[in-house]
Amino acid sequence: MSTVGPLIYHSEMAQIQERMSETRQAKTEDTVWVKVMNQRQNISQKAGDGYWLRLNGLSVGADCTIRLGRAYTTRGSSSLIVTTSSISG
Repeated sequence: MSTVGPLIYHSEMAQIQERMSETRQAKTEDTVWVKVMNQRQNISQKAGDGYWLRLNGLSVGADCTIRLGRAYTTRGSSSLIVTTSSISG
């Protein structure tokens, strides 16, 4: 079960990385966004005790993209509003 913390951290960081990728492609001026996380992972016996991990969460954020010459810069803020996890196994 020592892998629970890193798995939750990785899932939350994956949402942030996905949002950063979206801002690079969209190049919009101002955006408010909502992301829903609903994951279920089966951790095998090879990682220690086997278990199921279910993660549910809701993140809300806002971004502002500014053009600087031929480049863009994005400022943003996000908040993880709700995260629940359940473990069985």
